[in-house]
Amino acid sequence: MFTNILESSTHSWIDIEAIYFKLLKDLFKSEIRESIVKLNRDLVYLTQLLKDYLTQLDISKTTDKTVSQKYIKQFISPIVPTDVIYPVNEHIIKSDRYYFLNFNYTKTLSNILLSLPDEYFKNYGNDIDAFVSYIHGDIDREEIVFGYGDEMDKDYKGIEDLNDNRFFENIKSFKYNKAYEYRDLLRFLNSGEYQVVIYGHSCGLSDRLLLNEVFEHDNCKSIKIYYYDEAEFTTKTMDISRHFNSNQLMRQKIVEFNEENNIPQT
Repeated sequence: MFTNILESSTHSWIDIEAIYFKLLKDLFKSEIRESIVKLNRDLVYLTQLLKDYLTQLDISKTTDKTVSQKYIKQFISPIVPTDVIYPVNEHIIKSDRYYFLNFNYTKTLSNILLSLPDEYFKNYGNDIDAFVSYIHGDIDREEIVFGYGDEMDKDYKGIEDLNDNRFFENIKSFKYNKAYEYRDLLRFLNSGEYQVVIYGHSCGLSDRLLLNEVFEHDNCKSIKIYYYDEAEFTTKTMDISRHFNSNQLMRQKIVEFNEENNIPQT
């Protein structure tokens, strides 16, 4: 696995998850399936390296109120009626409840939210209900969720039919059962209509199972993308499209490009 990572000139952890799944599928199609033991062991080792790396990161800047204010305005901005494909006077989603589905293992987001006093949030509403869910765990936990989560892949059914649980050890859906976050997310999705806001997430295929459930849910009325530049916005729409079974539904939900949705630089 390490050789494949070096040959791919990988620059992000999500690429490592993709390499793992590719090698997993290669083993599934080969006659040397016993190598799955080493592949799984390699990923466990890399997961620990990831935790070690994140632990030594300096995220103290995220407790600075001046930094936090740049992001909070976008985090809890009200839903614009034109973001949904309904007449404005017939369909308005309330903006008083915020569920932060955090794929980051660090406390960066929590620091930003907690750095500002409650009075600051009253500028955006009287009773804002905000909750942060560390869907993949955090670095303070003994185990984090790191692996692959694309059960929509064309080879996945064949892997299931192998009847070899070693091929499931690093599939994310089986790790979600070890904590409460996944089922808590489902409760939120079923509780009422919502808008998805993408902020910094790559929307890669390693989270396809989860993102498909969020994006194609009947209660999801639109998807707004915050971006660093216009090229990233375009790329992100393509990445999001891979999580849909219906391209028509995807086009209805993704909110068009807006210069005001540019992510501020620190």
